[in-house]
Amino acid sequence: MRKSQQRPAPVEGATYTAYRQALEDFRLLSSARYDRVLLMLSGGALAASLSIAPDLVEACHQEIVGKWVLVGAWIALGVTILCVGLSFFVAAESASTDIEKLDKKEMENSLMGRDKDAEWSQPTSGRRIIPWLNAIGGILFTIGLALMVIFASRNFG
Repeated sequence: MRKSQQRPAPVEGATYTAYRQALEDFRLLSSARYDRVLLMLSGGALAASLSIAPDLVEACHQEIVGKWVLVGAWIALGVTILCVGLSFFVAAESASTDIEKLDKKEMENSLMGRDKDAEWSQPTSGRRIIPWLNAIGGILFTIGLALMVIFASRNFG
């Protein structure tokens, strides 16, 4: 792993807040990379199955066995792509909402003469949804891939 992709090591004398922020940044970066890889793999698998499977079945001069398996794979891969898209959307909206809350709190602290770091707002609930979307997407990708393998083994094996 390159240094930029490794988990941050605790630094001597680092504050809890600084180290926690480094871990949070790492978590968000990992989540974004996971989303991109999941999107690329499921989109590629979906595109490959849509373009190659009909030609292979026609070349084999045989009836398609287990059409429902292929349709199930397409649905699973399509919903995987939907989950990743929703994850990107929820992350952007959550960040926008958090920025607005933070700016409002900064203005309140400034008007009251308090330190700008006196009080932090809680993250929006959107951040709690993203891991669920990622998990569902990963599970559906695995199911879609398994269904494609089952379909291929029934028709070409």
